[in-house]
Amino acid sequence: MNKGIERWLVLSLPFAAIVLALVFQYSDLDLKLAYPYFDQAHGVWPLRDHWLTQTVLHTSVQFMAKVFGALLLGFTAYLYSFRKRPQLRVVLACVWLSMATGIGLVGYLK
Repeated sequence: MNKGIERWLVLSLPFAAIVLALVFQYSDLDLKLAYPYFDQAHGVWPLRDHWLTQTVLHTSVQFMAKVFGALLLGFTAYLYSFRKRPQLRVVLACVWLSMATGIGLVGYLK
């Protein structure tokens, strides 16, 4: 990939994430998106125990994240043990730490 495109992606993706977070924080867009799926009379999500949301979107995604994290950690350890591609090692270690921190924070905040 072209260095200019890589630099543009590295700089624009965090900026886009910040803009999106601000839009959700200071508007009611997230509520408008969730409104059709929330039962206000009972104060519950009707699809909370549905097989699609519980099995496919929750349990399966959680399992895939664990498998991906284990593979990423194994590949990073392999690169460190054989002293191959030092720049990639650092990037993969940062990705793994970010992923583990994010999953840990979500679990803690629940």
